[in-house]
Amino acid sequence: MLLIWLTSCGGSDSPVVMQCVAQCEAASDCPQGTGDCEDTCVNELEEAQRIACELEYEAILDCTDTASDVCSTSECATRISAYTTCLGEFCGTSPGDPGCP
Repeated sequence: MLLIWLTSCGGSDSPVVMQCVAQCEAASDCPQGTGDCEDTCVNELEEAQRIACELEYEAILDCTDTASDVCSTSECATRISAYTTCLGEFCGTSPGDPGCP
């Protein structure tokens, strides 16, 4: 699950991280639930900021906030695709980056 964050540091007090943590905790019983929400959300936000895909990440979080099934990301496929495209564009210009597949 991806979420969007926005503070200069992306710390755990960020509204985006708090939004992510709330969604992560709600999905903790789902098959993909991690149970390590705060660290996961801080890391996701920092990565999205680092690769300049913050807006795409935030759009995913906003979408999952209103999804009817907390265990499914299918309603947010378009926003997830936009984030994946953003990541692909970053990796196209930085192919050796450790965050790139």
